[in-house]
Amino acid sequence: NISVKVINNNSLEKEETKEGVETLDIDLPTYNQDITEKTTGSVNVTITYPSEKEENWIYEYQKYTDEIGDEWTEVKEGTDVEVKFTENGKLVARVRDAGNENNTVTASIYEVTNIEYIEKPVIKNGLVPVKIADNGTVTKADTSKEWYNYEKQQWANAVLLTDDTSYADGATIEEEKIKAYFVWIPRYKYKLFNVEKYTETTEKENRQQEIKIEFQGINDTEEKGETEGSWLTHPTFTTLGVSGIWVGKFEVGYNQNSDTSGDITTSSWTKEGAAVYNSLYTNDLPQKIIIKPNVYSWRGQSINTFFQALYNFNRGLDSHMMKNMEWGAVVYLSHSKYGKYGNDLYKDANKEIYQNKSSDFYTGNSNGTPSQSETTTSQYEWNDTIKGNEGQGFLGAGASTTGNITGVYDMSGGSWEYVVGYKKNGDMSYSGFASDPITQYKDMKKYFDVYDNTTNSNKDYSNRILGDATGEMGPFYSDALRSSWYDDYASFIVSSNPWFKRGGLYNDSTHAGVFYFNISQGGADNSTSSRLVLSPS
Repeated sequence: NISVKVINNNSLEKEETKEGVETLDIDLPTYNQDITEKTTGSVNVTITYPSEKEENWIYEYQKYTDEIGDEWTEVKEGTDVEVKFTENGKLVARVRDAGNENNTVTASIYEVTNIEYIEKPVIKNGLVPVKIADNGTVTKADTSKEWYNYEKQQWANAVLLTDDTSYADGATIEEEKIKAYFVWIPRYKYKLFNVEKYTETTEKENRQQEIKIEFQGINDTEEKGETEGSWLTHPTFTTLGVSGIWVGKFEVGYNQNSDTSGDITTSSWTKEGAAVYNSLYTNDLPQKIIIKPNVYSWRGQSINTFFQALYNFNRGLDSHMMKNMEWGAVVYLSHSKYGKYGNDLYKDANKEIYQNKSSDFYTGNSNGTPSQSETTTSQYEWNDTIKGNEGQGFLGAGASTTGNITGVYDMSGGSWEYVVGYKKNGDMSYSGFASDPITQYKDMKKYFDVYDNTTNSNKDYSNRILGDATGEMGPFYSDALRSSWYDDYASFIVSSNPWFKRGGLYNDSTHAGVFYFNISQGGADNSTSSRLVLSPS
């Protein structure tokens, strides 16, 4: 209704009322998606607006992930618009009446859920897909249903069993039946963010940032970017020619009591036994390898012993010792929206992966904090469901690459970890290799990351390889120690110490972390372990 009143200077007035004034009803926009089944790559959603458009109507839409924002895209021509989604998300369309805000109509929210982000994990040769509850209970996954979701930081897991026991979908798998746990790292490309080649340390300048990642299929175009802001398919996947890798969920363990990995309890073997020096490789070592929580990590081996034992763990699954580049692949995924960095349970400093500060080298432990604390006692186990203060998340699972139980553990603190990355023509006399490894193992070059021998300064990061989580973490600053992201220690390999070790030690204080890299001669050390990787085609 509308009323009009006129009052003159003599206070005479006249009022008229018109009832039943109506605005035009606006039809709601509609959606139509061209693909309804699961798909890789992208999908298109078509929005259809009213065909009869009034002059003051504005057709708009918005794509978003979490909440509707303030920025809308205007459809300037026509009544149909096609909106492309390359990852799952939400869409909302509206007709805004510029002449009457109360007359604006907004359609219901449309959600795209059918894009698969990754190539499906490779399940073969005894690998069993599993789901792991927050309390650590392991069940066989029904792969016809959702059993991982990287958008929600839920990474795919699988196990190898001690025997050929068969389990139905949804059945609980007993811990004593599990020989090894693995986490799937899918093929991806990442946006280059710091391609400079640093040759010296600088003043302190923190450069932590989200690493932009997009998943790729095995047949997608390989991106070969080299400049800032370009895209690079992570070399881990192109070197091996695979759609992803299975990474040991924990540091390598060792069952010293039998040739099969049965029920492992700390009462049946000692932490000293897990650090027995084996100067020469022996054939029974691969059969005794285990990847499990709450066991002592296997230490005291030269790099050559680790390399041979892990290579021979399971040739049908292309097992091998983790390379420096593969360490980088896990770390970059963790520091993207798909990893702990994107997990809303963790805020500010707590986005850093919590340290394992177990002085007994116990796998899967967590200090419940990032690297500020010096405490080495009161550790939380991998499956503790205890939550800390607001923004602190799970005190146990905060030590994983996802901030939940589906991630990779022991990458910050615990034991140092040898990785296969070395300086060309470096001193191999302590490592157990008879000569330069790619000379000794001519047909196995894909299992080695080799760095140019152009300098002998461990402050020269210019020989970094993009993707290895070393030089891209600069600029490196020097207080008491040289440091990269989160104050993690940063020392680049030199000829006299040609091998990388990663992650830091349980007592390395603030300098331990996933961006930690240090130098080593590669000899047997009772504080240094390693990690197993599977790369089945």
